[in-house]
Amino acid sequence: MFITKTMNESAGLDVPNMSLDQYMVESACEAYEDLINLNEALAHFDIKEQELICTESAELDAFREEAMDKAKTFLKDLVAKIKAKWNQFINFVLKKTIELNKKKIGEINANMKGVTASSFEKVIDEKELKIKYFAKVSKFSNCVNDISDYMTQAFKAIDAEKDLANFKPADFFKEVVGEAKEARVVSGRELLDAIKSLNDGPAMVKKAEKSLEMAIENAGKAASGDEKEAARRVTLVNLKGQQVVKVALSAYNTICTKSCMAIIGAARSWIKEVKKNKSDEK
Repeated sequence: MFITKTMNESAGLDVPNMSLDQYMVESACEAYEDLINLNEALAHFDIKEQELICTESAELDAFREEAMDKAKTFLKDLVAKIKAKWNQFINFVLKKTIELNKKKIGEINANMKGVTASSFEKVIDEKELKIKYFAKVSKFSNCVNDISDYMTQAFKAIDAEKDLANFKPADFFKEVVGEAKEARVVSGRELLDAIKSLNDGPAMVKKAEKSLEMAIENAGKAASGDEKEAARRVTLVNLKGQQVVKVALSAYNTICTKSCMAIIGAARSWIKEVKKNKSDEK
C-alpha cells in the first residue's frame, strides 16, 4: 500500500448527519436565541430598577446588587454554553475531515498498487504537472500548513478586532494565503509530500479548538453593566470562528481533491507506460 497512515479517531465522535452549512445555520439560530433570552432577562432588570427608582423604594440598592450578580452569572453561563457549542462544532468538522481523508486515501491506495515512489516522482517531473493553488503559498506541499496558519491568524484577529461584525474570514484568507489563479509546476516530490500532509487535516482542526476558546473567554470578560455587549461579542466570536473553519475546510478539501486527481491520473499513466514497455519487450 502506497499510503498506510489513516485516521481512525472518528469512531468515538457522535455528531449529527447533516451538511456543514446546515449545521452552521442551526448553530447560529440557537446562538441568537440564547442571546435574545439573556437580553430579555437583562431588560427585565432594567424595568424593575426603574420601577423601584420611581417609587423611591428602600429595596433599590439590594435589588441592584442582586441584579448585578445575576447578570454576571447569566454571562458566565452563556460563555460556558458557547464554548460547549464551539467544541461540538469542532467535533462535527473533525469527523467530516476524517471521513474525507479515508475516502481519498482509499482511492489513492487503490490506484497506486505496484507503483514505486522514486520512479513515480520521475514520471511526474517529466510530465511537468501543473496545479492551480494559492498564490501566497511557496510550494504545493505547504498548502495544508499555510491553511492551518490562516486559522491561527484569523482567530487572533477575531480576538483583537473591534468591528467584529464586519470581519470577513474569506477576505482574510485571500490576504494571508492568496487566491488560486495561476497553475504552477508541481514536482513529484511536492505532490507526494502534499498527499502525506493531508493526514495533518484532523490535527489542523483540533488545533483550532483551543485557539478560539481563548477568544470566547476574553469576549466574556466584562465590567458590571456591560454584560449585554459582552454577550453579543461572545456570540459573534463563535459564529465568526465557525466561518473561519468553513473557509479553511473548503480550501483543505480543494487541495485534497486536486492532489488525489493529480496523483491518480499520473499513476494510471505510469502503469500504462509500464505495461506498454513490457509489451514492447516481448
